[in-house]
Amino acid sequence: LVIGITLGLLIAALPFLWMAVSSLGTAGMVIRIGFTWDMFNPFNWSLEPYVIAWKMAGISRYIQTTTIYAVAVTVLATTTSSLAGYVFGRLRFPARDFLFGLVLATMMIPGSVTFLPLFILMLRLPLLGGNDIMGLGGHGLYNSYAGLILPNVVSAGSIFLFRQFDRPLKKQKCILPSSKGHSCLGF
Repeated sequence: LVIGITLGLLIAALPFLWMAVSSLGTAGMVIRIGFTWDMFNPFNWSLEPYVIAWKMAGISRYIQTTTIYAVAVTVLATTTSSLAGYVFGRLRFPARDFLFGLVLATMMIPGSVTFLPLFILMLRLPLLGGNDIMGLGGHGLYNSYAGLILPNVVSAGSIFLFRQFDRPLKKQKCILPSSKGHSCLGF
């Protein structure tokens, strides 16, 4: 049974191994038809196909865009969520629980439902990207970092987590600063 399973795994893995070895080969090696043991000789391998593919596909630009997006969204979403969580967790104001309920309700809307309206909003933002006051005539934030980052700046799930973190600490941290003449916000 073990020998049969091992043999089956080797047979199933052979196309993947052949694909990996072929990707490291030279153009002449890849064009050859049929399986040769010469393909498994590490002295015949080259990283040149990967360098060519990297340059032709523009992978450097993709990595740059991903890094800018990830850093910006992480910093901005953490900042906005921590501020909103602090407000909902520590401060008392009229309709606080109702507003927090609205924030939580946004988590029930699937992203696929909001995708097209967000795209249209980024395209038609007034006075940006050549648009007039009515949001017409230009391209708005279409095809820009701001149009990619802005819809993800606020996260309802993160606001909830920051609020839950701030709620138990409300009494302990707000008493100490207020006794020294500071308000809760001054803390």
